[in-house]
Amino acid sequence: MDAGERFGRLRPALAVLLVSGCAVISPKLAPDEIPAAVHDLGGADRKARVLASQALLRTGAPAVPALVEALKKGNETQRFRVARALGLMGPAAAEAVPALAGLLRDETVTFPSTVADALGGIGAAALNSATEALKDRAESARYWSVAVLERLAPKEGAALDALVPALGDDSAAVSARAEAALGRLGRRAIPALARGVTGEDLDVRNACGRLLAELDDPEARAALSVQTDRAVQTVGGNASATVTAALVSSTVAVAGPLHVAVADLGAQGVSPSDAAIASDWLRNELVTARAFVVVERQQMERVLAEQSLQQTGCTTESCAVKLGRLLNVQRMIVGSFGKFLGVYVINVRVVSVESGAVVWAGQARGKDDRALGKGIKDLAARMASEVR
Repeated sequence: MDAGERFGRLRPALAVLLVSGCAVISPKLAPDEIPAAVHDLGGADRKARVLASQALLRTGAPAVPALVEALKKGNETQRFRVARALGLMGPAAAEAVPALAGLLRDETVTFPSTVADALGGIGAAALNSATEALKDRAESARYWSVAVLERLAPKEGAALDALVPALGDDSAAVSARAEAALGRLGRRAIPALARGVTGEDLDVRNACGRLLAELDDPEARAALSVQTDRAVQTVGGNASATVTAALVSSTVAVAGPLHVAVADLGAQGVSPSDAAIASDWLRNELVTARAFVVVERQQMERVLAEQSLQQTGCTTESCAVKLGRLLNVQRMIVGSFGKFLGVYVINVRVVSVESGAVVWAGQARGKDDRALGKGIKDLAARMASEVR
């Protein structure tokens, strides 16, 4: 009996225990049993996938080469599940960082957030790759590298310093994602923001000033005051005016906490990666609007993974209601992102999870990323003031 057969014969007994509610501690796999488990990870049998995943996670580093091979050659579903497994494996999966970083640069990949989450889960070994990806020519690579760095930042101070220059990225989507990430990191970002506010890039200085002021924290205010004085000496009055304006405008009105989630926008004439970026762009602007409690994409994927579901393609009201109930939100935002006659167009509908009715609809347009960024910002602002 070969190793694959041994693992295959073990599965039914473990599945019985799984169904009966008994705790199952999957055994570590022998080297020749690993390929069969990797194969099961991409199969249609949910119980087999769970058992294979548990066994591979317990096996750890010895399973990584086979997982990396599947990441390169498997079908889309298998690659998605392999990426997720590598992230759950943590630092033991360090050997997979180059392959995952390659996927981060691949604009045809349909699960970039899972790849970013995997790199973040692996930890410090992914820091250099994520930092290098910020220099990539592809906007999507830079965008998702910001997501990796945000995940790493709580334990890796260098990730915070790497995020600050992204505030001045030529892509409005990348800079908005970086600003939202640093905002979510809160007080931990203060030292990096304090350094960034005296830099040479005006966009970076402006964003650092805003973020420090919005923290409304004594340490942040002290850092901002000190850095304002330095800015006068080093980069002149323009920076001083920007930073001072941020300091005096630190009070932000907060509206009622309506819980919402944004399903990935359907791609129409654009790549799935671009649609995913537009979806996250909208999420970030909704967070910035401070009118909603917005479910993070990673949190959505974790909830859906437990149900063996994916949010991709959820563009109908009935799907929105089902997804919204799983996520325990009051409103689901669904829609599409496409290109028509040279203009990028985002159409969204806000669905009441309770009634299934569309309670609001809107659109954002732009001929390039900056114009689209302004359109998305305006769309989020309208939603903040009109959606109830």
